[in-house]
Amino acid sequence: MAEATQIPAEQIPTRQLGVSRPPLAVTDLPEPEEVFQVRRIGLRELFAYVVGPSLIALGISIGSGEWLLGPQAVGQFGFVGVGWVILVSAVLQTFYNVESARYVVATGESPVVGWGRVPPGFLLWVPLSVFVVIFAFIAGGWAASAGQGLYTLVHGETAASGAEEPRLWAIALLVVVFAIAASARRISRALELANWVMVGSIGACGGTASGASSPRPRRRTESPRPSWAGSPASPPSPPA
Repeated sequence: MAEATQIPAEQIPTRQLGVSRPPLAVTDLPEPEEVFQVRRIGLRELFAYVVGPSLIALGISIGSGEWLLGPQAVGQFGFVGVGWVILVSAVLQTFYNVESARYVVATGESPVVGWGRVPPGFLLWVPLSVFVVIFAFIAGGWAASAGQGLYTLVHGETAASGAEEPRLWAIALLVVVFAIAASARRISRALELANWVMVGSIGACGGTASGASSPRPRRRTESPRPSWAGSPASPPSPPA
């Protein structure tokens, strides 16, 4: 790996992007080995520094809308009724996630901070994005959907409208999440391990469900003898 040439900070060109935030440095992205401070990216380094931490983002991206609300809506109203809306939103969400990831890599800022560069500035967009956009999905909605799903997993049927048990499951899940975050010495490592378990469980359950629901080949059976064919010919009787 070639050694990167260190340029004094005052000599790095900058460019102002939007408002309310300092200018961004215009320079080349560092090499992965330089970022992770390793000589080379092997299999061990790939899982330790790349795949493992990326599971945190993967676990966050698995929302209740994709796994619970979307399939439920298609099952109730059909693809023509609401399925096409889910398809369009999934495609648009893909572009949004890809561009958000590119923005983070290019600027080092999270999307919430980046929204503050949009006029009129961070005094409007940062509180609005945090308290209206993010908390609107996190506060209660995800926990309630997860409680409904856990109830169905335990009892094998969906809960009746207004049932109390799914709400208790939702509260228990919130307590579990808080306990994991509060008891961890390093929150990032705890989230990484928790998402390994979650993503692995989803993959195992999905594979099992796919295998159980796949059509099995039918056994070949002899076709019934047509009525006009009569009974099989009997051997001739011996002569008297």
